[in-house]
Amino acid sequence: MGVSVILLIIASYSLPVLGILDVNMFPPSDTDKFTIEVEKPIGTPLEKTEKLVKKIENKLQEDEKITSYVVNIGTSLGSTGFGSENKANFTVNLVNKDERESSNQIVDEYQNKLSGLGRANISVTQRNTGPEQEAPVVITIKGNDLDTLDQTAKKFEKTLTKIEGTENVKSSVKDTNGEFVINIDRQKAMRYGISTNRLASILRNTVNGTTATTLNQEGKDLDIIVKTNLTETAGVNKDQTDIETIRSLNISTPQGEIPLSSFADIKLKNNRIEINHKNGNRVVEVTSYTSAGTTASEVFNKVRDKMNKDKIEVPKDYSVSLGGENEDIQKSFADMFRAMILAVLLIASLLVLQFESFKQAIIILCTIPLALIGVFPGLTLLDLPLSFPGIIGIVALVGIVVNNAILLIATINKRKRDREMDEAIAQAGKERLRPILLTTITTVLGILPLAITEEAWRSLGFAIIFGLLFSTLLTLVVVPVLYRKFLRS
Repeated sequence: MGVSVILLIIASYSLPVLGILDVNMFPPSDTDKFTIEVEKPIGTPLEKTEKLVKKIENKLQEDEKITSYVVNIGTSLGSTGFGSENKANFTVNLVNKDERESSNQIVDEYQNKLSGLGRANISVTQRNTGPEQEAPVVITIKGNDLDTLDQTAKKFEKTLTKIEGTENVKSSVKDTNGEFVINIDRQKAMRYGISTNRLASILRNTVNGTTATTLNQEGKDLDIIVKTNLTETAGVNKDQTDIETIRSLNISTPQGEIPLSSFADIKLKNNRIEINHKNGNRVVEVTSYTSAGTTASEVFNKVRDKMNKDKIEVPKDYSVSLGGENEDIQKSFADMFRAMILAVLLIASLLVLQFESFKQAIIILCTIPLALIGVFPGLTLLDLPLSFPGIIGIVALVGIVVNNAILLIATINKRKRDREMDEAIAQAGKERLRPILLTTITTVLGILPLAITEEAWRSLGFAIIFGLLFSTLLTLVVVPVLYRKFLRS
């Protein structure tokens, strides 16, 4: 029997290790709201961002599943103020759960519906249970050269986009419109009778505008600013200012209107709005959300496979770390292990004091791994991931499952005073069978409504239910056998 129990423990514990049991700290749940983030290219004026927002609003207003929404233009989620004219965000409220499909399905629907709407990056996400985090999948590339970091990040971004179940794949390298670098030929400028200081002033007024006059309206002074519309050339309105517009910009000189390109070399260069550091090192992060039915662990496994097969080449002296939910999983398991060790030590101390026997305390503690024999297969059977609430349930089991063993051993000790060992064990089993089963059944029935009705606590409830059922059945067999083997004298 001992070999059978050991094989059961090994088979059960291997389920999360082999990936048969999904590990997802905070799985998506059916919520009553979701968010939409809109980001157009940097430099996009507020008016053009508003036009795209209007298109999204029209689609939301046509949907009967949506009760209301709040939209902010010129800011992004999590920011403390305005100033990002190329960004907008929506908070969308849904009807009751019984009047619609799952919020996960609605999020996927709107991600597909809005993905091709305008020249913008549109992300549709929902707030899951658990602490706020940027994304379930975070790949961090660390190195020195910015261009190499960007190129490596693009490889991972392309790979994540092709993996089934990923969505809203982003890189921390922000796409910018670049900047115009103007090098003045001083000799040519002097021939046209214009100095570099004068030229700089003209360009500044052209881009930023100059206050022509002040208009007093209802007691308030309003500045009238005049500037050149650089997004309109030859009557054609464009989203962005191109390099030809800058080159053909006419500059007033003593010799008349002269194109800027006549005495200046204009180039368009890429620029950076931020350089991220982590622990003093330059880093670039590639992030991704996962669709319903896909876990971060599955995505990371596919990324590792591609890295191992050299489909993603990481330059020398550069490192790649897989974080996000992966870091949460490792930290949660470490915290769970420490909590269980502490709980076992406290329980062991109390048992030794109560029974005045190290052997009896160890026999009682043997029921703890028996509980996990039921937890992992039970969650796998119901297609539930091992989540953070499930881990809480496992820690709670440590204190619950020992109760039956304590009750059984205490009765054996009492009956052994006037009976033989085998007779005392048999009598204790008969006396405590009904109370142990009734206690287990009432506990299971008490937790069952929580496990069935509350999606967020489903893994916690079923972890306790399956663990308690299996440990109870095995305790009634294993504890008497161990007691007879090690305490016969």
